[in-house]
Amino acid sequence: MVGYLVFLTIYVGLYSLFALGLNLQWGYGGLINFGHVAFMTVGAYTTVLLSSQGVPLVLAIIAGIAIAALLGLLIGMSTLRLREDYLAIVTIGVSELLRLIALNEEWLTKGSFGIQRFPLPLDRFEPNLWQKYLLIGVLTFLAIFAAWQLWIGVRAQWR
Repeated sequence: MVGYLVFLTIYVGLYSLFALGLNLQWGYGGLINFGHVAFMTVGAYTTVLLSSQGVPLVLAIIAGIAIAALLGLLIGMSTLRLREDYLAIVTIGVSELLRLIALNEEWLTKGSFGIQRFPLPLDRFEPNLWQKYLLIGVLTFLAIFAAWQLWIGVRAQWR
């Protein structure tokens, strides 16, 4: 049961960050970026490949963030002075290029099967009773805070 809760917490966090990034780019920035998944893929593959080679998870995450940010910086610098349409076209191209690399470079990504049996974060985490209550409290606070922010956003749209 604890393994499922860890899995669920990790994926909720990942997809929440993904959605926040999309909201920041499309919602606030007005930039259409079809390569959002490509940046997430580069960061995830970097993190998993480094952590499976024995690099500590925190350093592997930092390296994955840095490489994904570097890719975003390269794409952003090359399309910054162009219209939004060209950003969409370039990000579609980069995302397709990375999809083909992930599919065909079996020495790196294991092809269409992907990387399997990589070390999961918090795999051996066995919280005691107080840690469970603390985690439940933190997640409840975050859910209430998110609902409150959603309510503020919806109310602002109605005005």
